Amino acid sequence: MEWRRHKDIFAMKEGSRPAVALHARNLQVAELSAEAWDSMSPVTLLDSAPVSLPSPTEGREELEEWNGSDDPRSTADRNDFSVRSLTLNVTQICNLHCTYCAAGGDGTYGDPVRDISIENTLPQLRFFIEKIPAGGHFHIAFLGGEPLLYPDTLLALGRYARETGEARGVSVSFKVTTNGTLINDKALRALTDLGCHVTVSLDGPAEINDRQRLQKNGRGSFEAAFQGLQRLMARKSKLASLGVHAVFNEKNLEVEKAWEFLSPLPVDYMEFTYSVNGANHEATSTYNQQLARVLRLAWKRGGEQELRRISNVREIFDRLDQQRRRLNHCGLGKSMMVVDARNQLWSCPWTVGRANDRLGTGTVLDEDRLAVHQRSQIEVNECGSCWARFLCGGGCSFIHGSTDGFLRDKKSDFCERTRFLIGASLAYYHRARAL
Repeated sequence: MEWRRHKDIFAMKEGSRPAVALHARNLQVAELSAEAWDSMSPVTLLDSAPVSLPSPTEGREELEEWNGSDDPRSTADRNDFSVRSLTLNVTQICNLHCTYCAAGGDGTYGDPVRDISIENTLPQLRFFIEKIPAGGHFHIAFLGGEPLLYPDTLLALGRYARETGEARGVSVSFKVTTNGTLINDKALRALTDLGCHVTVSLDGPAEINDRQRLQKNGRGSFEAAFQGLQRLMARKSKLASLGVHAVFNEKNLEVEKAWEFLSPLPVDYMEFTYSVNGANHEATSTYNQQLARVLRLAWKRGGEQELRRISNVREIFDRLDQQRRRLNHCGLGKSMMVVDARNQLWSCPWTVGRANDRLGTGTVLDEDRLAVHQRSQIEVNECGSCWARFLCGGGCSFIHGSTDGFLRDKKSDFCERTRFLIGASLAYYHRARAL
């Protein structure tokens, strides 16, 4: 794969196929002429600064005209403070001990709180839902620890939020991220009653999953997790959606094997992510190669429909279809907050317990700390010159060390993985739209 760039025009070419280009601001995708391709400067995935043409050529005028254009159909996400999503730590205890867990290594964030207080949480839910205008939407993500350790708590909070929303004409949706090992009748009742989006953490077949997703006794968790997933698949019609989430790092780079195992399952989506703790250039290169093979296999099996089952790709396709610029990688400090098991408010699921990232307690917000988050993450993480900025949204602030609003340590490995996925997805997007 060759990569080239001129200002806000990024292009890629694979073998004898025509070059495909992205207009970074307009989020337009087009096929380039040979003259335009020859006029562009070669770049690598680690290059983010604008690149000038190497020398005057016939393709310069074509590129300059496109680069300077503004498409009125292109829009951008909101960047104002308006909390439309809460992540609730139902508990800060987990029945597993995954080796790459970013929540203190054991799901506790260094503070093993048994379960959140329903009494203290109900006012928080009302506080945020009542700020949503009638006809709006509010989203609650239940996290942990392992949230299904306490399905009754989850159900009580969800029902209250739903009733509060209905009284105001606000729709409320729910997502639960679970390790899948506790899918009993009580858990199923909670998940189906609320009509949850459910994501089961599973890294692939047993020989892959059990390397790092371990029980407290050191044994693998695959058998229990897969049985839980099977129970969920049997009740899938009662859920909003069902997906699986696989995490990779330098100790597990077998993306293709994971996809081969997970893709035949009757789930709605697969999420493939790299550990937030990982920084290894060689491992990143291998991960990208594996991901490229997965995309080729998915395209061969079912074209765009199969590619869209990979949620990372689906989001890129949707952004390009809508020409909607992503200003923030996530809702950190603007549209999303995290409520820990002590009812304190935080900017990010991974920053619970870090003093500089606390945004308040109960229904009292720290306005000074909130103020630092009102710049877009593209600006905070100094991504203004990156061609992928409006599809990436500035990158994960936890990984880059900027969850308090100030960039500390930008990770090039994250940028390389992100740009690779976006670039590879562009090629398949162009093929799909050409069809």
